[in-house]
Amino acid sequence: NDANFLLEESLTCLKEINEYESLQADAAAWAALPQAEQQDKTKAVEETKRRCGAFMRLGNETVNMMEYLSKELPAPFLQPELVDKVASMLDYFLEMLVGKSVKELKVSNAKEYNFNHRSLIEKIANTYVNFSSFEEFHKAVANDGRSYSPEGFDSAVNFIRSKNILLGMQVEQFAELGQKIRAEFEAAQADDEMFGDDAPDHFLDPIVSVLLADPVKLPTSGTIVERAVIIRHLLNDETDPFNRAKLTGAVVEEYNERPEVK
Repeated sequence: NDANFLLEESLTCLKEINEYESLQADAAAWAALPQAEQQDKTKAVEETKRRCGAFMRLGNETVNMMEYLSKELPAPFLQPELVDKVASMLDYFLEMLVGKSVKELKVSNAKEYNFNHRSLIEKIANTYVNFSSFEEFHKAVANDGRSYSPEGFDSAVNFIRSKNILLGMQVEQFAELGQKIRAEFEAAQADDEMFGDDAPDHFLDPIVSVLLADPVKLPTSGTIVERAVIIRHLLNDETDPFNRAKLTGAVVEEYNERPEVK
């Protein structure tokens, strides 16, 4: 959550600064603005610059920690309730940093805002590599419908290779990971084509509409949900999403261990 918030805020700030600098660079467009609007925009961007530097500094620290922990202690990130969130976070920021909108991050003095584009890409790519031997991570990335696509990941590989951001074995491991993820993606696509949208509702998790693979029953509402989905929800909000009753992951697990529930 911290990494998501800090990096997203930082990159959004950079885009706003880029927009302001581009407007100022167009002398005619800037001169056409009323003086009051010029002053408002200048005042707003000064606040954006201040926030950007602070958010980026904290975001860099979080990414550094993620890179380190993914190498030294990857297991917690691969738990079913976390791995999808980790994968979607990495996919989202990789796409922002090397994708089609990357030019929107270009500012006149990136150092002022603690933004090192190359270093940030390197650390995120290294985090991917640290998870590259784990099949559950491959599947989580492949199932990320928001930011992952095989073509986008291939473009990221080409970008990182062309800029020499990763070298030697590292870049080859990153490229090989892309092929493993593509294989998982294509297998999932084949399954979707086979089953289509014909799965009955009672086979689907009612929160995110995925097929139930590891179902559990909520003691507070009696609803059947996917275990990883509800545990991930309860990490942020300890209530039953169907009736707002107090609920924790431990209570869900304990309840579903009862013989009469199984």
